[in-house]
Amino acid sequence: MILIRSIFFLAIAASFVAVPVPVGMAQSVELKPIDRIDASDLPYSRSPYYGPSPEQVKDFAALREEYRKSQWADEAGRIARYGQSQNVIRDDDYLYINDASGGRAFAFRNIWGVDPAALYAYLAYDDLAHFHIVGEGGHDMPRLLFISARTGLVYQGFGAGEPIYSPDRRRFLSVGIEGMGHPASVAVYRFEGNKPVAEGIYDIGHTAPCFVEWLGSTEVKVLCPGPSPEGDKVDYRLTYLDDKWHSARQLVVK
Repeated sequence: MILIRSIFFLAIAASFVAVPVPVGMAQSVELKPIDRIDASDLPYSRSPYYGPSPEQVKDFAALREEYRKSQWADEAGRIARYGQSQNVIRDDDYLYINDASGGRAFAFRNIWGVDPAALYAYLAYDDLAHFHIVGEGGHDMPRLLFISARTGLVYQGFGAGEPIYSPDRRRFLSVGIEGMGHPASVAVYRFEGNKPVAEGIYDIGHTAPCFVEWLGSTEVKVLCPGPSPEGDKVDYRLTYLDDKWHSARQLVVK
């Protein structure tokens, strides 16, 4: 099982029942290419701060150092693990990705001291579809960026976490928050040809730590704390039937 850790605190009201209840289909979303960002588009200054006062710069510098310690070691491990160290480079607040399209390197820059901030993390490389997967966070709408190592096209998706693959590796999911005031979500993807496909996006309704796992290549289980503190759980299921993802939930009483 994989633990979902949310960095946001939300109050979600929901009602639950004690038997499995269908709650509809998880929505599919068409992903379209967005404008690529390369090194020539970045601001000339290497300062990661824009316009704050000296006091704010001090506060942002402390946050930045905490982020460096908590995030960049894990990112370095992912870059090495996915065998892309020759194509992916972390240079302080800059993340560079080279691709085979012949264009300039992609460049993503962490920017602090603005609202919303921009924070980028290298999450994975899909070696079957040849896509880099980058997380874009720091604001209330975390996103995934899918970068084709073949075509250089960039697609924008949903989610915030490192991809979790199905047993047959045909699909993967990412968890995250769609926006402030909205519940946590699970997004299920596959790659088809040279583009990612968002097969289904489902709002869980929880922001407390939940556990998510694939029960097979076409079923996902998400187990979250229940509405009472006695140890009850809410069991969410996503099942792929008739070319669609269907969702259901039930209360599991301790």
